Amino acid sequence: MTEQITGTVDNGGRATADLGFYKGPVGTRTRTGSDLIEVAYRGEIAMPRLPAKGTLDGDAVEVLSLKRSEIDRQLMLATVRPVST
Repeated sequence: MTEQITGTVDNGGRATADLGFYKGPVGTRTRTGSDLIEVAYRGEIAMPRLPAKGTLDGDAVEVLSLKRSEIDRQLMLATVRPVST
């Protein structure tokens, strides 16, 4: 019997971020059913006052959370939300 896999997969994308405490390339993934974006980058943990303002590919975002990945301790994970201007 042959089965077929259907649907779409979003493996994420890449962007350039300026979050105040980090500036450079990031990996991105939009949460399903939400406007929240997961942002991943390699770096040291910063202790910014949250929420913080920043940009993602030049678009304004608000950083809601920041934590170190439990899987890869060199990877930082931020959750951001687009800001309407």
